Amino acid sequence: MNLNEQNPPYGVSMTGKVRENNEDSFLYTNERGWLNQLAVVCDGIGGSMHGEIASYLCCKYFYEIYKRYTQPI
Repeated sequence: MNLNEQNPPYGVSMTGKVRENNEDSFLYTNERGWLNQLAVVCDGIGGSMHGEIASYLCCKYFYEIYKRYTQPI
């Protein structure tokens, strides 16, 4: 049995006490088997313009590297 079927990943994030919008991003992969998974949490850059875009692009960058350097099992 795949361990992810028993314990699927999830993420919780809050806006905090200062900001009105949440700028955090999460990434989880399960496409290449248990040993080749990737989990990323990117904290938005609060107080900077477009922190949500920065955290999204960071997750996207890690995913592109993941796809390039992992081999199917």
